[in-house]
Amino acid sequence: MKTRVSTAAFALALVCGSLFTLSNSAALTAAEPAAASSSDSAAEKVKNYTEKTLVPYFNNFTELKTELKAANAARKTWATYSEDWKKWTPADAEKNKDSFTYGEYLWSAKKDKTFRNQHTSTKAAEAMKEFQTKSAGAVAECFVTDAKGANVAQTAVTSDWFQGDEEKFTKVENKKDCFYPAPKRDDTVGQTGVQVSIPIWDNNEFIGVAVVLVIAEKVDSGVASAEGK
Repeated sequence: MKTRVSTAAFALALVCGSLFTLSNSAALTAAEPAAASSSDSAAEKVKNYTEKTLVPYFNNFTELKTELKAANAARKTWATYSEDWKKWTPADAEKNKDSFTYGEYLWSAKKDKTFRNQHTSTKAAEAMKEFQTKSAGAVAECFVTDAKGANVAQTAVTSDWFQGDEEKFTKVENKKDCFYPAPKRDDTVGQTGVQVSIPIWDNNEFIGVAVVLVIAEKVDSGVASAEGK
């Protein structure tokens, strides 16, 4: 499935009141070669912030790890994801409830409010919202997937539920290093964002991925800390 970011991120009012848009927006483009030094600087700032603040935060996030392990156990026998949900009838969906495809069907086709609220109102989700607020705009959005790439907890509703076939997940699946795609610049508001992927482990078990949109220009003013759970 092609990457589709959250509706909140398409029109995301940051704490400072600015508007930042993500990958599918025409206003958002990769930094031009002429601005390479600026892009490199933004990338370095985001990387430092991630390693100093975000990685410790998620490594020590006990409640989130509990939710991830519970989700992995509950979804262990689910059928793999496919794009079939796009052509499903209600009868088709009824036959395929124990599948990641059904989760996407509920999220994207039915826009099921109950199912969506189960992801945005967990204890971990509420803690991430508080963490995001304390970041003073450095963290613009955050969502976390299980070990297969399906959402578990998030600060806002994303436009799709399953990330397992997208680079943001595959680049860090069963790995220890974070993934940093090229910075994206929105010249209309003078801000640069990087959607960082952070693998989450519990001892020697890979249990999920945190995807965090970090705004480079806000990193210096961010006050979020690894203790801000």
